[in-house]
Amino acid sequence: MVDAKRAGEIEARHRAALCEGKTTFSQVLADNGISVTLDELVPYAHWITPEGMPKRFDTWFFLAAAPPEQAGAHDGKESTDSIWVSPREALAGGESGRFKLPFPTTRNLIKLGKQPSVTAALDDSRGKSIVTVTPVMTKTETGRQLRIPREAGYDGEVFEVGALG
Repeated sequence: MVDAKRAGEIEARHRAALCEGKTTFSQVLADNGISVTLDELVPYAHWITPEGMPKRFDTWFFLAAAPPEQAGAHDGKESTDSIWVSPREALAGGESGRFKLPFPTTRNLIKLGKQPSVTAALDDSRGKSIVTVTPVMTKTETGRQLRIPREAGYDGEVFEVGALG
């Protein structure tokens, strides 16, 4: 693992060129004699945007333990803010309006927040099969519902996601 100080130094030297397409991620790794430890990533979830949406995404969620003192940093372009918070804090921020949390993120934070520690979350997820979730949206008299596979492990299969206005 690269410690926080060295990670910061690497970021300072290479982020601008990387964002401008003047270098590649693999070149940054090679220039610094480091490799990606993909075996540290634990698959957690796979979500695909409902059919019929104007923009569709096929998104994988992974878990990994961050090295001690690691600082997350946004690039100011694709992502414009970054903080480290617990799943519970993120959910509270979503409920208060501080954060805008998409449905898949909310469901994953609820599921993740049930784990007592990072180690427990990683251990619980290692080796589990991932059920792909492609929600089906339906309109009801009072709003919208999303239906997802119960076996995906999100404590239900039908969720109210908004009132008609």
